[in-house]
Amino acid sequence: MYFRIKNKYIKIITFFLIILFLPSCAKEQDELGSSKPIDGKVQIALQLPSVNTPELRSTATDEETLVTNLSLFIFESATGNKEFSIRIDVPYTGASGDIDMSRWVSDQVIMVLNSVILSDLDKSRNIHIVSNIAANKLASVTNESSLEAVITDAIAAEIAEPDADKPLLMHGVKKDHNFITDVRASISLVRNVAKVNMTVNTTDFTFGGVKYLLAPANQNLSVKMANVADRSYIVSALSSPTTANYISYDFKTVTPSERGVGTTKSTVHSYINENLRTTYDVERDATFVVLQIPYQKEGDVTVKTENYYKILINQENGYKINRNTIYDITLNISSLGGETDASAKLIDGTLNILPWDENTIISDISQTFLTVKETVFNMGVSKDFYYATNAETGDCSLESGASWLTASFDATNNIKLIATGADYTVPRSTTLKIKVKNLTKVITVNQTPAVTTGSITLNPKTIYISESPTFKDVALTVDPTTSSWMKIDGDASIASCNYTTGTGNQILRFTRGGTYDNTIYKFLNKSTLEYDEVKVCNLRLSVTGEEIGIPGDGGTFTESDLAAYGGDANWVVKSKSNWITSASNIGGELHFTAGSEPNELDRTGSIIIAHVNDLNYTKEIKINQSAKYVRFPEFDYLVIRYLWGAKPSGVSGWDVDTATELTSTSVTGLDLKPVGWSMSGSNQAGVPVKYQGYDILEWGGDNTSSGYECAFVNMYNLCNTIIYNELPRYFNVDLYSTWYTSGIKPRAINVEITLYKGGTMSRVNTYDYANSGGVQVYQETIENVNIITEKGAGAFRTSYTKIGTVRYDKMKNTATFTLNTNNLRSFTNQIVYPAGVSLDPLPGETKEECEERLSKYRKQ
Repeated sequence: MYFRIKNKYIKIITFFLIILFLPSCAKEQDELGSSKPIDGKVQIALQLPSVNTPELRSTATDEETLVTNLSLFIFESATGNKEFSIRIDVPYTGASGDIDMSRWVSDQVIMVLNSVILSDLDKSRNIHIVSNIAANKLASVTNESSLEAVITDAIAAEIAEPDADKPLLMHGVKKDHNFITDVRASISLVRNVAKVNMTVNTTDFTFGGVKYLLAPANQNLSVKMANVADRSYIVSALSSPTTANYISYDFKTVTPSERGVGTTKSTVHSYINENLRTTYDVERDATFVVLQIPYQKEGDVTVKTENYYKILINQENGYKINRNTIYDITLNISSLGGETDASAKLIDGTLNILPWDENTIISDISQTFLTVKETVFNMGVSKDFYYATNAETGDCSLESGASWLTASFDATNNIKLIATGADYTVPRSTTLKIKVKNLTKVITVNQTPAVTTGSITLNPKTIYISESPTFKDVALTVDPTTSSWMKIDGDASIASCNYTTGTGNQILRFTRGGTYDNTIYKFLNKSTLEYDEVKVCNLRLSVTGEEIGIPGDGGTFTESDLAAYGGDANWVVKSKSNWITSASNIGGELHFTAGSEPNELDRTGSIIIAHVNDLNYTKEIKINQSAKYVRFPEFDYLVIRYLWGAKPSGVSGWDVDTATELTSTSVTGLDLKPVGWSMSGSNQAGVPVKYQGYDILEWGGDNTSSGYECAFVNMYNLCNTIIYNELPRYFNVDLYSTWYTSGIKPRAINVEITLYKGGTMSRVNTYDYANSGGVQVYQETIENVNIITEKGAGAFRTSYTKIGTVRYDKMKNTATFTLNTNNLRSFTNQIVYPAGVSLDPLPGETKEECEERLSKYRKQ
């Protein structure tokens, strides 16, 4: 059982209340239109942001953003006496006197302020803005305290007697403001209540072998909202309710809005008072919701209602409830709660608190001017023009009326206009608005060509560049030949061009970039506003494994580490060696087949691939065939067994030492940590080399009598943990061995490699490792590997015989094993057992298998 707060899109809407000080002797101001100042008064302009298609309000969200009876009050800070108040009436497409904050309309209202406010601008004043209180209730306000009393009563009525068609009270205040010190007074108009939206999802569950049905058929949950103010209300389950009920510590039944098989969904909406206490008793003072959800045991007709849950509205912020805030809560309940209201189970969770719409009011009494020389501009693709203002740069902004026109402040009192030509077809117009504080200038911008006949041509229309050649040229031709032109589109990261602007005909050179893809370069004739384009394709062939080893007996192989970029992003096989019978691109992978080498000799060939858009752009993949290569399937665990059999009679000692280590990882603490007798990584049986807390490499122990040792590499821990990102794609496991018993070298041993997929590994039979729960995907015994060294403890990399290397691919979880060339089946001193000698079976080996193995080495 848990609950969370849902993310919700919140609109921020701003409007401006602008107070302009105009002395009685002032002349008509050109920048303010034709309105003249009134003697001893000031003008108030309420500017509303515009929308393209104003509509009537129709949803509950609109009702909550509705503003009616917007009123301004100014009080003396010292005495609290009212100096000025006025109701600001703004036309609205819906009800008279309303302002729909969610669907603004373009309008401007001129009001009159009492000049008493301006007689002493240095006085400290408290400024209030309030909405959604009837004008007759505000008529009796004579001081700040009486206004606050009206607001308090309005909030109480709003909660106790909710009306779904009535907008919420909004109020803002600026304390101790001095217009001489700061001519701009910013006030936030916010709601004086918090809103709680709650979605309750119940799911049937099984406990103790019994199925419980939460809110079963015809049974509804009940909700109680309680807080320190002891006042709240909950409306119906509809998002746009027509009725609402006042609740004071009483439960209200809510009918689920959805019922499914074993599930219900209920929606509850409420408004509560702000709660700003700094210390709380969780049981007495915190604001919380109590749910009562009936339940029934399956097969039992009795419905039990004594099942309660408690949810703190704001448990992570001192249990405060902040006004103008939305708490949008989702509850998912699938267990029983407490048996009483008092013992209701408290549900914990993490809350995100979301703001409601906050509307900023800015009061400005400075005399701002803005002038431009022209109000209509004709242009092709670029134009600069000048403006003049006494405002700060931060108070200036630009607004383009169309996406094809961009505008920016290029320098002091200079604006740069750029019009795109990529979508130009016929002359077109838009507007540019220059806003400086409370002033706005609207300028008409026309895009039209300077001449009506002409052209621009790029040839060829498509070019391909790669590692060779790294650049190509394109001819640009314009008519008239005196026409200026400019680049209007093209991605320089794919290919750069040596010219972006120019006049007359020109040769453009496109040079290969670091991004391998296609881009369209467009060039515009600035005189005619026509453009032409060239497709530039930056080609690349990627071959991760440029050398592939395959076994001597041949077969069909697949390599997926090939990719083509740019152009059509594909490649083809251009050529191959004769002994490679087939090679082709199948679904982006290289599939090739090679037969066995009849004389078991090593041979080298190649497959040449080419980019489909440039057959001269190629990559060579070397194919090496040898009996020393063994290709492994996908696996998780690698077990290497070194086998030299039991001690034969007549031999005084019979001990082989081994060393197994990871190399080429470039990871300190993982690379070059060998395991085996007297090795630096781990020389203790069953004690692994660890990295980042994971077991990586382990040795079974020093076997000096029964003829086998074992090492285990945990590839799963390397490639399915945080270690993965530290590793290169390819790394090695190197295998070494030496005869410790004097006088034995050179003699051969067998090396068995076993691979497992899935399951877990454990050490068994003293020296061996076994898999549990997985499957064996591969096993091969490499016989007669000649060990030509003796002793050599310590400096094993030079004094031991290197048997071979397992090269692992972490992306594919596969590997290739390469035998050391010096040891590959070229032995003159193999293990030879006298006739009549019997040996104990190796771990997991039957007596018959042991005898068959032994027979290979008896003297003939």
